Amino acid sequence: MLMTDATRNSMPDMIEMRGKNKIILIAVEEMSELIKALLKNINRGKDNREDILMELTDVSMFLEYVKMIYGFKDEEIRDYQDKVTHEKVMPKIEAWKKSQLQH
Repeated sequence: MLMTDATRNSMPDMIEMRGKNKIILIAVEEMSELIKALLKNINRGKDNREDILMELTDVSMFLEYVKMIYGFKDEEIRDYQDKVTHEKVMPKIEAWKKSQLQH
C-alpha cells in the first residue's frame, strides 16, 4: 500500500499502545464498514464513491497493521496471490472463455 513514512513508522507504537487484539478488532470493524458502503452502492444504487474511498483507505491501512502483527511480508503475500491466481483464478477464466466460444 502507498503509505507515508510517518504513517508506517507510527504503526509499531500504535500496536503497542492499543494492543494487537484491539488493532485486529478495529481492522474487522473497518472491513465491515467497507462492506456496508459497497452494499449501499450495489443494492440501493447509491452514489457513494467518496464513502467507499474513505472505507477502502481505512481497510488498506488496517490491513498493513494486520500484516505487521502477523509478520507477513509483501513478497510472501505477492507469492501467495500468484499461486492463487494460477491455481484457482486462471482455470475459472479459461473455463468461462471456453463456454463463451460455445455460445
